[in-house]
Amino acid sequence: MKLLGSLATLVMAGLALGPAGAATTYLLTIENPSSQSYHVEVRDNGTTHAFSLATGGSKSLSVVSQTPGVSVSGTGCSTSATPSIKTYVTLALRANCKIETKAAGVSGF
Repeated sequence: MKLLGSLATLVMAGLALGPAGAATTYLLTIENPSSQSYHVEVRDNGTTHAFSLATGGSKSLSVVSQTPGVSVSGTGCSTSATPSIKTYVTLALRANCKIETKAAGVSGF
């Protein structure tokens, strides 16, 4: 009986330690409904994700920071923003590099 109790204690300790190491991630989606292509950079805790976003395109990223830096540049314009993410945020790129929050909130609850 003591052996089963000890084994159960070890199993529960392993389960308690496993998930604690997992980092929380946030979903950042950037959409481009404008008629211009853009170059986008997302700075997330020392990591930079750089990509081009064509007209009608979108890109989703899992980020570690709740406030990643987003820079957008296009023909004759550039801007940056620091969105605050609860669990997800969707940004829309408009004409002249304007960054607009399209949707934001908490999911999974």
